[in-house]
Amino acid sequence: MMFSTTSFGVLEQVARGNTTIKNIAIALKKSYKQIYRISQSLVESDLVEYNHGLITPAKTVHAGMLTQLLIKHP
Repeated sequence: MMFSTTSFGVLEQVARGNTTIKNIAIALKKSYKQIYRISQSLVESDLVEYNHGLITPAKTVHAGMLTQLLIKHP
């Protein structure tokens, strides 16, 4: 999977605890639809999970390591 700057931004926001599409869209100054589309591709890549309107980091080793790196080095 190729990552865009916005994809990394979404992952960083999720790692920092910003878990709703609306709040992520505001923080990144992107449209709700764009964030939703990116979050769906991140779900397909097993990097995040989408449950009941919340985006959370996936419970996998590679997702955990990536989110830790994004917190340290945004």
